[in-house]
Amino acid sequence: MEQTAAAKHAAAYRLRQKQKKAELGIATVTIEVAQGIAAQLPDFLKLHGFDNAQELYQTLVLYVLRAPKDEAAQILKPHTLGFVVNENLTRKLEAAGMAEVDPDAEE
Repeated sequence: MEQTAAAKHAAAYRLRQKQKKAELGIATVTIEVAQGIAAQLPDFLKLHGFDNAQELYQTLVLYVLRAPKDEAAQILKPHTLGFVVNENLTRKLEAAGMAEVDPDAEE
């Protein structure tokens, strides 16, 4: 089955775009993010003056790449909130888990 003129034109266009990106050294990277992050992203972009997520991602990566080694390590280190499950809390959680569930209670 031979391609239509429109299909040939579209294929040639995609090839030209691919070659142009190769000449410029542009690579495509797919990033998956949690829905919560994706939902907050548009407001964050607008707040900080970014036009699109690609611009934000590139800025952040360049910032980390150009930072001194110790500063980059600090930036990339996961930050915890210091939440600790102590013995008292463990007992409460176990008690709550062992409690009988009322089958007539509404969820």
